[in-house]
Amino acid sequence: MLSQILFGLIFAVAGVRAEGGGPAVAQDCTDCPDLVLVPAGSFRMGAPESESQNRKFGWGGPVIDVRIAEPFYMARTETTRVQWAAFARATGYKQNGRCRSIWEKRLADPLVVSWQDPIWPDGSKQSDDHPVVCIGWEDAAAYAAWLTRQADGKRVYSLPSEAEYEYATRAGTSGARPWPGPPEDAYKYANVGDRAYNAVVPEYPGLACDDRFAFTSPVASFPENAFGLHDLIGNAWEWVLDCRAEGLTATPRDGAALTGAPADCKRRVLRGAGFTSGDWYVRVTTRGGDPVPGKRLVVLGFRVVAKTAR
Repeated sequence: MLSQILFGLIFAVAGVRAEGGGPAVAQDCTDCPDLVLVPAGSFRMGAPESESQNRKFGWGGPVIDVRIAEPFYMARTETTRVQWAAFARATGYKQNGRCRSIWEKRLADPLVVSWQDPIWPDGSKQSDDHPVVCIGWEDAAAYAAWLTRQADGKRVYSLPSEAEYEYATRAGTSGARPWPGPPEDAYKYANVGDRAYNAVVPEYPGLACDDRFAFTSPVASFPENAFGLHDLIGNAWEWVLDCRAEGLTATPRDGAALTGAPADCKRRVLRGAGFTSGDWYVRVTTRGGDPVPGKRLVVLGFRVVAKTAR
């Protein structure tokens, strides 16, 4: 009971609000993301050798012990199209370079693919409450810097560290996935590669379930986790702050990002899987792709974290 009272006091001091009985959230401007306060804690990060499939790419191991010493804020959902549009409109931000489709052979003109329209193969369109995609790491970092300015000294925004992302995804769980049951139960909890996607892209062998969404879904279409966060698995792959190392051995044990040697900062890390992801990638520990910071794909999005300014 005492811990619950103290946790409530943290929210009260932070000046946050609660809506509809859901998690209390903070927000620094009208079009800024809702932030959920994630409690401090310790956890076992990474995948065991038994999940490695001979250290297949994307494995996400070995297991290390990490302690998140202080609470941090995390966006309740992935950054949405309307939130990104507000940033682009306010700053005049222009992306340098194009977005690539993963279905380019199907498109009449692959060069027109963009965050405004990722051009889904079935002709459907994203609505404003979908996650923005076609975002590079550098784009996401620019957005976080803008949010810091909107916070007017209260908070400092960034991409989450890889440890923060996995900690938030696990939300107290310890299995390969944050839900009980087999991979095919994903449709209850996440927008992943399944029969809905396979119906439009038949060459893709999806999971034997149907989450109703062939491509991205509106954020928060699936249940929140124990921390009050949505879509940490599925929907869009999400950039994190870390530079790319081949495993987690050098990952800081205090929850900070790995931003130097032995990691390669010409490459960055993706987490969380996406709407095309099947069995192997729909895991808490999966590390996706091998992307350079400027890479933009129709499956890549992001969310932010924030720390109280000191």
